[in-house]
Amino acid sequence: MSCPELAREAVARRIAPALSASTVRRWLGRDAIRPWQHHSWIFISDPDFRPKAARVRLACRSRKEQRHATHVPTWGTQPQ
Repeated sequence: MSCPELAREAVARRIAPALSASTVRRWLGRDAIRPWQHHSWIFISDPDFRPKAARVRLACRSRKEQRHATHVPTWGTQPQ
């Protein structure tokens, strides 16, 4: 979550009546909490990740194959 997102969430959960992103940033900096350095993508939490990733991988592969099938190199050809 970004600092603006954290501020909005704190207000939505009624942790604070009002809170700015700069205040959240200052608090995190003072307490040496660095959520932007946490790599949540390392730990996959989405139970549907594998099927989603497979669809993306398949789409990328077919797109790449289409590009190579229609590519006609212009180098190394003799002028007529």
